[in-house]
Amino acid sequence: LTVCSDGAPVVMSDILVGENGGGSWTGPGGAFSGVYIPSTDSAGVYTYTVTGLTPCAAAQSTVTVFENEAPDAGTSASVTLCANGGAVNLFTQLNGTPDPTGVWTFGGNAHSGIFIPGTSTAGCYTYTVAGVTPCTNATSTVCVTVTAPPNAGTSANVIVCSNQIAFALFDKLGGTPQ
Repeated sequence: LTVCSDGAPVVMSDILVGENGGGSWTGPGGAFSGVYIPSTDSAGVYTYTVTGLTPCAAAQSTVTVFENEAPDAGTSASVTLCANGGAVNLFTQLNGTPDPTGVWTFGGNAHSGIFIPGTSTAGCYTYTVAGVTPCTNATSTVCVTVTAPPNAGTSANVIVCSNQIAFALFDKLGGTPQ
């Protein structure tokens, strides 16, 4: 029996074929309830024993459990970046403890996982870590919003007379200041 570490509980008697009721289970840790719970039980050999009536000996069957670790893509996050900021590794924006073996996509296309403000497209980038059967793939997203940087315009030189009337310095800046 192969299970995923985050899988549903398994009734072990459902795995056996032709077993008689009334037996008892033991596992790697000793006595066992007969329901394998991936989050708490250990992989290994589980034995079902039916006591024999004299002169018959007890009968046993075993189920060997293998447990594949569920993939961890971390948890989704959002980040707001300035359009003139530096490149950002999206992996560092994920919450939790994501496996480093995943791949990034954006709009269904492969992506490097490096977001370059002012060049890359804002939106939600998906990180996927492949699961080993029977574990399913794990995914999370980093949604990126890009904001425009502040604009103070461009510097200017103004020559004035000492008796000139007051004027707004803002109007003397070049460009399109905010």
